[in-house]
Amino acid sequence: LTVTPAEATIVIGDASVDFNAVVTPEAADQQVTYAVLGEDGKPSSNLIFVGSELMINDAEGAENYINTFPGEYTVVVTSVSNPELVKEVPVTVKAILIEEIKPAAELVKLKVGQIVDIDYTVLPENSSDNTVVFTIDPDSDPNVITVDENGTVKAIAPGEAKVVITANDLYANNADPETYVAPYGEVVFAISNELAVTELAFAESEIDLHIAEVADAAVTAAPAAAS
Repeated sequence: LTVTPAEATIVIGDASVDFNAVVTPEAADQQVTYAVLGEDGKPSSNLIFVGSELMINDAEGAENYINTFPGEYTVVVTSVSNPELVKEVPVTVKAILIEEIKPAAELVKLKVGQIVDIDYTVLPENSSDNTVVFTIDPDSDPNVITVDENGTVKAIAPGEAKVVITANDLYANNADPETYVAPYGEVVFAISNELAVTELAFAESEIDLHIAEVADAAVTAAPAAAS
């Protein structure tokens, strides 16, 4: 019984692995079964076979997917006609951790009332978990801006405040705890004392015109003190 590949690695979020098992002689029954064992030597449902293709089983929910999938596994291939023909293939499941968070701008200037979404890039782009957490730096004035879980910032009052973008890497427990530092990026928001226009309203909902007629459309900006 020959099995290829002789060892395999699956990266979370990447491709699966296709196994090829050949029983000799060629005239013999070529049917085989596949089983997956975890690090404890017991059957594992974290990886599943669809035909001869090995893939991550994410049907059990994201929590299981995140907490238990990275690690070492063994694929056991057994001949159906001769159960004594067995091959074991080591399989490593690993995650790609975030290495860098790059904000599009280090300084963003806003007027009071303005709302913007923080623009940033996570590298590498194929990180297994590319989600991040947005927080206001504890040394910043918390009354200047607000930021939500999606990175939407609203300017509240004049001043400066810093938003920290930290990797929410759910696979970081697979990194070396002595050397791993969660990547982060920082954006400073400078809020002027000018008010931003947050609403525009026409004085009339509709204007009737004949061909070649011209009319002025009165528009009111709110708040009234906005620049």
